[in-house]
Amino acid sequence: MSAEKLDAIILAGATAGEADPLLEGKSVGKKALLPIFGKAMVVYVEEALRASGCVDRIVCVGLGPDDEVAFAGPVVRLAAQGDIVANTLAGLEWLRTTGHVSPYVLIASSDIPLLTGPVVARFADTCVRRGGDIFYSVVEKSILEAAFPGSGRSYAHLKDGYWDGGDLFMVRSDLSMQKVQMMRDLIAQRKDALKMARVLGPRFLLAIVLRRLALLDAERRVSEILGVEGRVVASPDWELAMDVDKPHQLDMVIRYMEARRA
Repeated sequence: MSAEKLDAIILAGATAGEADPLLEGKSVGKKALLPIFGKAMVVYVEEALRASGCVDRIVCVGLGPDDEVAFAGPVVRLAAQGDIVANTLAGLEWLRTTGHVSPYVLIASSDIPLLTGPVVARFADTCVRRGGDIFYSVVEKSILEAAFPGSGRSYAHLKDGYWDGGDLFMVRSDLSMQKVQMMRDLIAQRKDALKMARVLGPRFLLAIVLRRLALLDAERRVSEILGVEGRVVASPDWELAMDVDKPHQLDMVIRYMEARRA
């Protein structure tokens, strides 16, 4: 990996209008601020980015000046703009207009508190060495289940295994607004089979249904649609995909941390 450090964006926004069971009975109103051993969940992510040794500026989208959180170092806070793509755009725009932005930008969700510096560094190094425009991490089911059996993850059944999407991404900082809008449309349609068929094509959808699609096939097709060099990064690190979406997953994370601290 080059000596130049990467800028990073932490996505801490919530979906408007959706009740989060994780916040029931809690003293905070945002998942990113959930306290784990006296520290907001988002801070664990920030600390991992810093510990990687490859991150420079950090922008957190979704937290305001009134949100009580003690980051380990300087973090720029931006108001949430909407969905994951809109928030990513807001972070990229701030980085682009406030100084020299790194060629690639790391993007992390705020709900992966078990992320570590070495895992971040390994993912970033893999992406930079491969080259491309958009990088999406995935973790195979057996890796996640070995670490957290019964965690209730959602897996895509492909020809070459069961895969769960990770919560660490990387994009070229000069990615055009048009490409990002196309990403937004593709993400928005991912749960509607008919819409996905229109976007990806019926052959692609049939391959998914019949389990004839492999990771590289998906990488090539999405790259064709977006007109970019997309990369699916199959990672050996379960930390990238063990996000906290449900109360029992939070309990698992806390028990893991307790065992590690003992």
